[in-house]
Amino acid sequence: MKSKPFDFMAKIQPSSLVKVAREAGVALSTASLALRGSPLVKAATAERVKAVAERLGYRADLRVGSLMARIRRAKGTQDRERLAFVWASVTREDTRNHTFCRVSFAGAKRRAEELGCALEEFWLNEGGMTAGRLEKILVTRGITGVVFSAPLHDMEVTVEWDWSRFAAAVIGNSEWHPPLHRSGHYHYRSMWTAMERLKAAGCRRPAAVLH
Repeated sequence: MKSKPFDFMAKIQPSSLVKVAREAGVALSTASLALRGSPLVKAATAERVKAVAERLGYRADLRVGSLMARIRRAKGTQDRERLAFVWASVTREDTRNHTFCRVSFAGAKRRAEELGCALEEFWLNEGGMTAGRLEKILVTRGITGVVFSAPLHDMEVTVEWDWSRFAAAVIGNSEWHPPLHRSGHYHYRSMWTAMERLKAAGCRRPAAVLH
């Protein structure tokens, strides 16, 4: 007798998944696997389960998905919370050649490690990657914290995600859609401070050379 696939995630899902399984006439573990697109479930069965879930208004618990993603990738007790560093409008070549890129990532990585987290790089516009695909990758891996790089080639960036899934922040002062929390250099204030310090040092005719 062939045993049914065991799915631990089904054991910790809310009771609404039980209703979906009952209505579709399948085991609880089968319903859970079907809703996550597992190849262990026949296509016809998966479609039936999804149709029932849609009719009943079932929605998966993102916190459970995140927990299971962490369990699947865990390597002993040293597993750390992962954050995503997303290069937006930046190529791999840029990250090698631009000092600003290297310094930005190094600083973000250092701060992540201070907080006990690991920082993983992703490129938003590389090799067939799209915003939608990257969103799915992050959700699958259970990554909810995202830092976006300062874009080098576009002054405006649009990323259409379900932002309720993420805590996100942007480096730099480019225009983002939607607006996100950001950390950027205040150039005007920096120049003003420099002039004040030069004046305090006794300089009478300071000059600013801009390139």
